[in-house]
Amino acid sequence: MSRKAQALPMNTVIIAILVVLVLFVVGAFFLGGTSGVSKFIRGFFYDTIAGQDRVTAVGICKARCDSLEILPQSSWTSSAYCKESFSIDENNDGEAEFDMTGDVKQYDKYYCYPRSGDESLDVPCPQTVTIPNADGTTTEKVQSPSEYCLQKIQTVLDSNK
Repeated sequence: MSRKAQALPMNTVIIAILVVLVLFVVGAFFLGGTSGVSKFIRGFFYDTIAGQDRVTAVGICKARCDSLEILPQSSWTSSAYCKESFSIDENNDGEAEFDMTGDVKQYDKYYCYPRSGDESLDVPCPQTVTIPNADGTTTEKVQSPSEYCLQKIQTVLDSNK
């Protein structure tokens, strides 16, 4: 009498694993409710912003400042130096700095230039601008795009009143 080991077919093993997984999901819905599970999933995928290192953000700001040299002065307000913000992870906990407003996280926005009400990376960006004079000569003047950034923001704020 020969005894041979009999194995379960692979299909049976896969089906058993799927049944256990479905039972686990159904149990989670009954025990935690759908709002708890959906809040967990939303928090896992959407509520966290990793943020950037301050040194990296400052380097990007310097590159944006350098790119202003090729832009006309009238375009400074719409440049990335003026408009784009960063989310910075100051304490290296893997999440950008934020303030809680009720149950909602409001991530702090850091800008390249000094800006009231928001955090600033304070990256200086002096630009030499050539200004034509009435007598046909030109004058070179050092200007800061930060002034233009702030003027544009003030114009937008005034128009929203």
